[in-house]
Amino acid sequence: MVGVPSDPDAVLSLPLIQSLVLALTVRAIIEGDSDPDVFIPQLIELYQAGKFPVDELITTMPFSKINDGIAMQHSGQAVKVVLVHDTDQ
Repeated sequence: MVGVPSDPDAVLSLPLIQSLVLALTVRAIIEGDSDPDVFIPQLIELYQAGKFPVDELITTMPFSKINDGIAMQHSGQAVKVVLVHDTDQ
């Protein structure tokens, strides 16, 4: 199971007996569980081969629209918002 709940206070509950019978393992990770020295070159290779559409995952917005970016991520309209420096200030 992979996912991030839309409600940050959501609680995951598993039926204990069924989990034991099925020998389920629940593992949480934060910020990934990879070796950056290995994983980043792999991502670059996938991107160069056209198999990792990073451009489709990123939405850029001016920093002045930070609240809009947060709302877009919260609603699922954007996967990852990258804020860029406002050049007109």
